[in-house]
Amino acid sequence: MTTIERQMLVAPLRTLLQEDAWGKLPRLHGASARLFTASVHTYDYAHHASLGWDAAGLHAFWSNGRDGEDLPGQIQSWSRCAAQGCWGTPQVLARAPMLDDITTTAINGGTANGSPTLTAFYSEYKGRPQDGAGGTGKWSSPMHTAAQVYEPSTGIWRAAPAYLEDYLLNEGPRRTARGRWVMTGEDHDGHTRIAYSDQSEPGDPGWVQVPVVKGEGAVFKNEPSWFQRPDGTLALWLRDDGGSHRLWLAESQDEGGSWSEPAPTDIPDATSKCHCGKLSNGLYYLIHNPNTSGLRIPLIISLSEDGLYFSKAYILRDEDTAPRLPGRFKGAGYQYPNSLEFEGRLQIIYSVNKEEIEVQSIALSELSL
Repeated sequence: MTTIERQMLVAPLRTLLQEDAWGKLPRLHGASARLFTASVHTYDYAHHASLGWDAAGLHAFWSNGRDGEDLPGQIQSWSRCAAQGCWGTPQVLARAPMLDDITTTAINGGTANGSPTLTAFYSEYKGRPQDGAGGTGKWSSPMHTAAQVYEPSTGIWRAAPAYLEDYLLNEGPRRTARGRWVMTGEDHDGHTRIAYSDQSEPGDPGWVQVPVVKGEGAVFKNEPSWFQRPDGTLALWLRDDGGSHRLWLAESQDEGGSWSEPAPTDIPDATSKCHCGKLSNGLYYLIHNPNTSGLRIPLIISLSEDGLYFSKAYILRDEDTAPRLPGRFKGAGYQYPNSLEFEGRLQIIYSVNKEEIEVQSIALSELSL
């Protein structure tokens, strides 16, 4: 495609994703597991979750903090699942070593999928300028993204050579059909950046950053997720903080080397982060919050046969929920999903109210058009 088409839903799905029509959508349950529960005695904030896997099983990563989001002392946490639904005690993986674990913030950047080596990324910065961290951008500077690699024989994480300056990672690396690693993020000014690498492993050095232009409106579209269509086009789905309450779409014809200007789609959005991918059964999926009121309830999964038009959606979670503890930027809902296919199931991780981390496991046989 050389021009992005606005119509990305087909009837009756276009109707069912509007207003209060979600009750007519079929519901998926699967098996759910709680990995972390907020507490005044440990961390009262949990968000930015991701999943990875290796021969030992599934691994989960997320951000933990106190008093809310993006505050000094935030860390990256990690848990391992040795058997289906059996998750271990969370451990600290990264404490933001740029300065110290009190004055800096570590945020879980995402997990590389498509490599036999388990590689977890995190970003680090001092905080937000309005919190006194310095600078005039969206985030403080300096800011960087780094990676750690897990050695299963010793159970030890070691620092990887990958290092990106002025980069806040939104989603961990995945491979294109040709084998290129692509991951999404932004710079300290909040300008969307895509990073790609043609190295063999995601933890190797050699990452290249390219911009995605702002497009229509006053703000950059952010927090992207992508999949690759059969013709090789990369489709990049973006959040819009400019009030459109729609997901936006940009495309790349050169495996992430350059991107078209983002354009709005007809997919409603609560102004939240989405996650997308392609299943082994050939279907494309998009996990997102369609409530244009801004409430991140429900969380749904929409399916497409061709990666262009989404013709069916399922409810993943729609129970009423609300934060139990005070904290900055907390809100009700099922937020910032991430997923991967593992042993015949789609594993989906998300935060609940930015306080709990949960994984929902759906059999692929339940995901059909």
